[in-house]
Amino acid sequence: MTNEQNPNNYDPNEQNRPQNYSNTGYTNFSPVTDYPGNAPVKMKHSGLGIASFVLALVAVLTIVIGIIMSVAAVASSPDFMNATEDEIATDILEGGGGEFATLMGAGLLMLLSIGISIVGLILGIIAVVLKNRKKVFGIIGLILNALMVLGVVMLFAIGLVAS
Repeated sequence: MTNEQNPNNYDPNEQNRPQNYSNTGYTNFSPVTDYPGNAPVKMKHSGLGIASFVLALVAVLTIVIGIIMSVAAVASSPDFMNATEDEIATDILEGGGGEFATLMGAGLLMLLSIGISIVGLILGIIAVVLKNRKKVFGIIGLILNALMVLGVVMLFAIGLVAS
């Protein structure tokens, strides 16, 4: 009886023995995957991406507050927008000029939102580049912060052209 006829008499020197496991009840080889080192890697959210997203939300909040302040200042005194510089200066020196202060505060909030968005933009870029971290918050923060910077710059450009 040869080795091909009797699979229990395996000759280790035989090079080309066919791998026929159908007679023994075994299936084809499959690697073991249930050992501790082979657990799927759970990627964590990037802290910088979350920070970028939060800064984008803060920037949106500051720009909304700035817009509300500027609309409230103009609505409270409709003739304020038609006043000359001398009239505004006289009004401020006489203890008035609350509308002017509100508009200045609104402008400063808008400038602050640009600064916050630039920091968030930088953090978003870094978060997107990091390896082994989820990039969802980094991408969202990057997009929102870029839109905020672009939007505020456009708002200032429209204001300069309109005046």
